[in-house]
Amino acid sequence: RPEPGPAWPPTYHIVMATTFDIAAKDNKPDFDSSVLDQINERFHRQLRVGLARELKYGAEVALGTVEVMQYKDYLNGLAMPISLNLTNMSPLKGESICVIDPQVVFSCVDNWFGGAPRSLEAVSENRNFSATEEVVLKKLRIVVYSALLEAWAPALRVQCEFVRAEPNPLLANIAGDTDLVVVNRFRVGNSSEVEGAMDVIGVIDIVHPYESIKLVRSSLTKISGPKHTESRLEKEWSKRLASSLDEVLFEAVV
Repeated sequence: RPEPGPAWPPTYHIVMATTFDIAAKDNKPDFDSSVLDQINERFHRQLRVGLARELKYGAEVALGTVEVMQYKDYLNGLAMPISLNLTNMSPLKGESICVIDPQVVFSCVDNWFGGAPRSLEAVSENRNFSATEEVVLKKLRIVVYSALLEAWAPALRVQCEFVRAEPNPLLANIAGDTDLVVVNRFRVGNSSEVEGAMDVIGVIDIVHPYESIKLVRSSLTKISGPKHTESRLEKEWSKRLASSLDEVLFEAVV
């Protein structure tokens, strides 16, 4: 016990600890989507050009949004009928899915035969794609894969290999129900009378298992990161900061 004096009574510090399970898959990570945003920006431009070139469809394509969610939550949000195209995108691990909204297919068919691109109001869940719609779906896959190759090229060299098409989401097992997936969603539509807006017909989703993106994330960051050379003042500041950190005491518990 210290003697009474100027330092009496003693000061106590209370440290609050937060428990975090780094192995749990249901903990959504702080996902940096900056690289995927750049890829999506290139993809949506290439997709629009491909639709015009292959299907003579001057569609509007909205810039894709990136969202991380559990795979079961994504599947529950899909409406039937649907076209799920399982794809190997090497060197990404596992299979990805190119999900094409049937309304996009219907609008492409209408446009192909000279009609106005539009969505169908009532579509039965048990409806199968016709032979003509299957041909259009094949062309759409070619357009999407070509756009993906161009979009990923500056960041990572990928190859798209079509595996199979599944009309039933339950048979597209690219991940477990609670595993995380990265969903890149692009809205396809027509020009609206309101300036700067568009009438959305349907969506095209590119879905990757989160683990596959996490494995190549460092490579994407290195390739896409801007080059920066430190000035003399920045080097001096970094040196002083490093020497100051040597004087800091801390306790690490692992």
